[in-house]
Amino acid sequence: MIAFRLTFPQNQCLQDMKGMITVTKKVILMVLGAIGIILISQVFAHGNNSTYEYPYAADSPEWSALSRQERLDACQIPEEILRGMSTEALIDTVLAYPMRADLLVFETYRQGFTKIYEEFNGLRELVSRDGAGLGLLEKYMAMKVGEPETITEMMFIEVILAQREFTAKTDQTIIDKIEEEARNKFQEKEKFPGIYGISKNTYFQAVQEQGLDPGVGH
Repeated sequence: MIAFRLTFPQNQCLQDMKGMITVTKKVILMVLGAIGIILISQVFAHGNNSTYEYPYAADSPEWSALSRQERLDACQIPEEILRGMSTEALIDTVLAYPMRADLLVFETYRQGFTKIYEEFNGLRELVSRDGAGLGLLEKYMAMKVGEPETITEMMFIEVILAQREFTAKTDQTIIDKIEEEARNKFQEKEKFPGIYGISKNTYFQAVQEQGLDPGVGH
């Protein structure tokens, strides 16, 4: 009986310790799981800041060998990448769209925008993003006038900024800043007639095509 009494508390103690270790493991796993959820949510909240690299350069022999449909297919951004991109990275990706020159082959900028919107998932995603108008404005303001290599990119962003899809969901104060920046750039472009020609008025022409008055926005 004495031996039994001496052993019993020891066994009970071991069982208690095992129970505490099990509980501790569960707590640790719960904490790690919570941390993982937080980290994942932060990734999706802030987005991937890396600009997507298209598989072909527009001036490459491989690109020249593709049919139009093959080019369109190659330019689509994989959905898992598209959903995780930050708005800033998405703007840079859209502006680098290899087929953005399609904007210029229609009678109006609106028609060109609509065509690209229908064919390019990157532009559709950008239109759906809240705050895209502000991001586009910041990008537009950073562009320098007088650089021939940026003509198409500047025209593209000016046409995008003028579309009702953006103005309808953008604060009026931001729209006013867009118009002010467009006027400033128009004045700067007039100093380079050999570079811009009629494209110096792209933003305001794109606005007027939709029956909107510059400065009204909606």
